[in-house]
Amino acid sequence: MISTSIQVATVYVLHCESNSLRVLVRAGHISQLLCDKIVQQYFHFIDFVVSKQPAEFRNFNSARDHVDSLLHKTMGSDISYKELWGVVKKLLLLSHGQATVERGF
Repeated sequence: MISTSIQVATVYVLHCESNSLRVLVRAGHISQLLCDKIVQQYFHFIDFVVSKQPAEFRNFNSARDHVDSLLHKTMGSDISYKELWGVVKKLLLLSHGQATVERGF
């Protein structure tokens, strides 16, 4: 079994150094500490939301469904994912422009 500190370090290396989060940290949009919290929220979201509602995510159809609506419904409406949702919104805005994404905010 891997110790908790090694698991935390691995999560940091794999995720806080990812391009998206690294850019946000370097640009001053999020702090390094917030980055760590976002990574924790992401894993919690996967473990406790996605894994408990697999059909909703598995049946997602990008031709007819809106990713911003799905994520707002499952993540944005839950205060425990507040910081993660803030980053997801920024990433959605960057990749799709404001008009389509702001519909769910």
